[in-house]
Amino acid sequence: LLRNNYQKDGESLHENLLAALRNESPDLIPLIQAEILPEKMAMYVAKYNRCYKDGDLIEEKEAFDKVKNVLAVLKKGGPFPASTYNNVIRHLGKGYFLEEVFEVVELMKRKKVKFNEETFEFVANAAVKKVEFECKADSMKTLPKQG
Repeated sequence: LLRNNYQKDGESLHENLLAALRNESPDLIPLIQAEILPEKMAMYVAKYNRCYKDGDLIEEKEAFDKVKNVLAVLKKGGPFPASTYNNVIRHLGKGYFLEEVFEVVELMKRKKVKFNEETFEFVANAAVKKVEFECKADSMKTLPKQG
């Protein structure tokens, strides 16, 4: 129902819905943002990754700016449930945005949102993704010799 009433194009559904809520039920805005922010982050990180792989620097920059915009909204609002922050961390980790992952962790600390198992898992996954290996080894037998 909401999608039919407020969607004018794919990306503006959230903005149209929030605009309607500002007038009718402003107390619902944080609840809607808690659901929307991880979705938007996933969309922009995926776009950033596609543009990076395709070498489209202009689109890549636009997607990166949108990632930063979602982070700004996250900083201004809330505190949100831990699941909102965790999902944002998960999506940032998928996009190799390690610095931004730790921005969200610091934000959680400032807003006194308790970390849970998912928080630690998603932060660890993001950190491991940034590790660059010199070569692959599928067993101890094929591990390259040192020196």
